[in-house]
Amino acid sequence: MRARLALAAGESARALDLGLRAYVLDVRGARDFLTAVVAASHDAVVVDRTRRLVEAMGHADAPAWAAAFAFAEGRREDARRALERALVEGDVGAAAALLRLAIEARDMTALDALAARAPDSVPTELRVLREAAALIAGGDEQAALDRLDDVAGDAAGWAADLRQTVVAAWVPPASGEAPPPAARWPSLLRELRHSARELDRLDLLSGAEALAVERERPLRVAVVGEFNAGKSTF
Repeated sequence: MRARLALAAGESARALDLGLRAYVLDVRGARDFLTAVVAASHDAVVVDRTRRLVEAMGHADAPAWAAAFAFAEGRREDARRALERALVEGDVGAAAALLRLAIEARDMTALDALAARAPDSVPTELRVLREAAALIAGGDEQAALDRLDDVAGDAAGWAADLRQTVVAAWVPPASGEAPPPAARWPSLLRELRHSARELDRLDLLSGAEALAVERERPLRVAVVGEFNAGKSTF
């Protein structure tokens, strides 16, 4: 408890000392506290001190510790695999760590693994997020965007990334000297109308409607030039 209070007060060095002492004394919850501290740390001294103690106690191969050290060193795939192994072995703290990894790294593979191994650990908004990702993969992008509107909380940023991916695919960028592929106007206009209604912006809604009308008009081209300049041939 003192380690948690020290960490909350910003006394990270004292929190680490108390956490390591609690771990040596085999206090319940000490390992979960320390693995969370290590996984979130970018301080090489913190990681090294903890690793030396854990190795001396013969616990370095435990999945929870392997995941914590991998996460601290930026090896996210190794961390995910270690946490999946911990889940299989019945480690109750692995589900929370895997959930944290999925949210912070926006790792859909980690979220899928958690849903497969411990479905009750997946919050409602992340279940909706997985449904939306599946709809995107299946080509039903409009339904995916509708589902993403229901995602809030810690997963809101992740939902925004998925939404941006969908919309970016509707307006392909130019590559090199070749002209870009045609934009998917029906999908774009439908989403613009929806967004304008959600924001209660009648000006934006009318602008989207005007754009839709403009898109329906036939294209008219005038060819002008000097006498006998090749207009008819063109």
